[in-house]
Amino acid sequence: MQNVAQGWLVLLLTGNSAFWLGVVGFAGSIPFLFFTLFGGVIADRVNKRRLLLCTQTAMMLLAFLLAALAYLHRISVWGVAVIAFLNGMAMSMNQPSYQALVPQLVKREDLTNAIALNSAQFNLSRIVGPTLGGYAMALIGVAGNFFLNGVSFLAVIWAIARIKYPAETPPRRESMLTSLGAGCAMCATIRRCMCW
Repeated sequence: MQNVAQGWLVLLLTGNSAFWLGVVGFAGSIPFLFFTLFGGVIADRVNKRRLLLCTQTAMMLLAFLLAALAYLHRISVWGVAVIAFLNGMAMSMNQPSYQALVPQLVKREDLTNAIALNSAQFNLSRIVGPTLGGYAMALIGVAGNFFLNGVSFLAVIWAIARIKYPAETPPRRESMLTSLGAGCAMCATIRRCMCW
């Protein structure tokens, strides 16, 4: 929902500038390239539940900020780009901890089904979200769309707070760069095995 409204807001602010639409899209996506690996290392070192609560809260506050600024007509395209970048950073920390938490919440024999269900909900949200975003913009405007998106995070935060999590093992005491190198080496090994 937010991506649709954000793109529409950029077009309104810039007079249909495809360049600025691309800049804002880039600002929201580039954190995934640089920070997701570090997000995975951080997720291995901290309490995943707390990290998810922090990232979900940050994304909710950014959605409410966009809603307020759009409603008050106090936002520029640069403001949208900065908020998109911050949202991308929060998402790049959120995704690894979310992915690492799924195997801890289900029994080993149910893990394949849990991963398939997780993948299905992720892909379904990519279809339903923009559709709902378009309807929300038509009914209540861009600011209302951002506000609804912010409200939707309340349900996620409530669910994360209510789920019973297993005890986590204490984090390893190696440097962040060592952990990052070990993760990259594991990815290379998996890629070689998949090519055979």
